[in-house]
Parts: sequence; structure tokens; C-alpha cells
Amino acid sequence: MKSEKRQIKKQIKARIEVRKQTKMGVRDKYMITGGRPRPIAVDLVSRNEIRTGIKRKDPIRYEIKDYGDYVKPESVDYDALIYISSYDRYEKLEQILNQLFSQETKYTFKVIVMNDGSTDKRYQYLKNKFPEIIYLRNKVNGGKESYWKRVNSIFREVKKYETHAVIQIDDDFILCEEFINKLMNLFFQLKKENNSYMGIRYHIGSFIKNEEFNEEYFNPKKRFQSFDGGSLFDTQFLKLIEYQIKDEKIIYNYNQSHVWGNLNAYLRQFGVLVYTTRNSLAIHNDGGISKMHPKYGNNRKIHTKYFIDDTENNS
Repeated sequence: MKSEKRQIKKQIKARIEVRKQTKMGVRDKYMITGGRPRPIAVDLVSRNEIRTGIKRKDPIRYEIKDYGDYVKPESVDYDALIYISSYDRYEKLEQILNQLFSQETKYTFKVIVMNDGSTDKRYQYLKNKFPEIIYLRNKVNGGKESYWKRVNSIFREVKKYETHAVIQIDDDFILCEEFINKLMNLFFQLKKENNSYMGIRYHIGSFIKNEEFNEEYFNPKKRFQSFDGGSLFDTQFLKLIEYQIKDEKIIYNYNQSHVWGNLNAYLRQFGVLVYTTRNSLAIHNDGGISKMHPKYGNNRKIHTKYFIDDTENNS
């Protein structure tokens, strides 16, 4: 009981700090100018509240900000940088890479693979099979709690290149046809419509197999949209946070690692606008085996919703 109370106090303290920073004008601190304030979005976490028994009295609200007209950079090294962190799921990783490099696309891209301490020796020959990739290796897997450190290593590599967007792919995804074209087309379309620092969440998942989502679920002006596995990041936003995730122990969602919890806390500070696609552009295909979080993941299967190629093949 005492541990639960301490946990609740930590959550409340984190929310108060986020609100204080927003009121103090984080936007001015980082010299961000231009545009008009956007509508207030609400953080809906009813399913989490049911599961944990912890109820939130007031929904967390944040202001979506507009940073003026979008000017597309004339020259970049790659249109998109794609990163995949993989731990002992070699076959699934190989499947994704084959999908990426066999797709026809009008966009240039570079793939970064992080071998996150895998014991499977086949990873050491990955570069021979896919010479186009940037291959990073971590000697020891730090699990879910230290996943943010792996992402920081990847972000340090990303920082070396000029690119429009960074795409994160889980190593247990199966991608849709023309994945890169569909996602990048949407990115540039949305940037023209609203030059917020932004992101796109392209995978819709649920622990409830037959769950349906209403229109409000997809509306970023009515419901707080969060980054999660299967996300695209605007590099303007990554530059704003200096390409690093801090271990601030901010808990937004009990199902997420610190990476997503801290990234989503940044959204509230800077008014980042995240969209959720109407259809999933990938299928979650872990086969019931979670490597990063086996105790939790193996008992709660994630079901992909509204897969764009074939809804009947949802997991």
C-alpha cells in the first residue's frame, strides 16, 4: 500500500513540474517563435486506470503550438533515417530489412540497426547480407528499463546526418506495401497543413482483440496522441531535445518504457503535434514472445488494428 502511495505522489509531482514548465514559457526559453496557439488536447487513459486502479482526477492537457510556415530544406543526406533496435529476434529483423530494401520508393533513406546485446551469432554477419545499413552493437542488453540508453546511442548516430524525418520500427513488425512512400507522403502533407513540431504514430494496437476506436481517438486536437512503438519523428523536434532522452523517470503509461514516457512528456512542454494514422502501416508480430519484457508482454498480446493492406490479417 505504501509503495502505491509513493508511486501516486511521484506521478503527481511529475505532472505539476510539466505544467510549471509550460506556464513559464518553455517556448521562449528555446527561442521558438511564430504562429498562433492551437487547441487544447486531452490525455485519455481510461484503460490504464482500469488496469492499475489508479484514477486521475483531472486529465492532463497540453497546448498544440504552431511554429509558422514550413520551409522544406533544400538539401539533405537522406529523406528519412530508419532505425530498428533488435534483441534476439534475428529472423524478424531480417524480414523487415528485406521488406525495406525490396520496396520501390521515391524517397532516399538510410537504415540504422542496433543489435541490443543479442546472443544470436547471426547478427555479426548482418552487415555482410545488408551492406547498406549502419550497424551498431551493444554488448549487453539492458532490458526495458535501460532501453532509453540504446535509443540515445541511435540518436547520436542520427545526429550525424541531415534528414527530414526519423522513422522508428519495432523489430517484430511486418510492414505494409510501399511503407516508406505512404508514411513520408503523409509526413510532408501534414507539415504543409500545420508546421507544428510533429510526429506520426503509424501502428494502432490494443490488448483487446475486438476493440473499436471512435473518431475522437484519431483527432489530435481532442485527444492526446502519444509516441509509441511505430513512430515517425520530425527532426525539428529531435533537434529541440538535442537528440537525447534523459532518465527522468517520468511515467506516462505503465505499458511503455522510459523512452516513450519521457518523449511524451516533452510533447506537453513544446506543444508537439502527434498524429495517429487511420490505418496501421505495420502488423505487430511478436508471436507471443516478448524479449524485452517477457513477464508482462507474454501475458498481454498486442493486437494490431486496421492494418492498411488487409484487415483480416490483424494479429
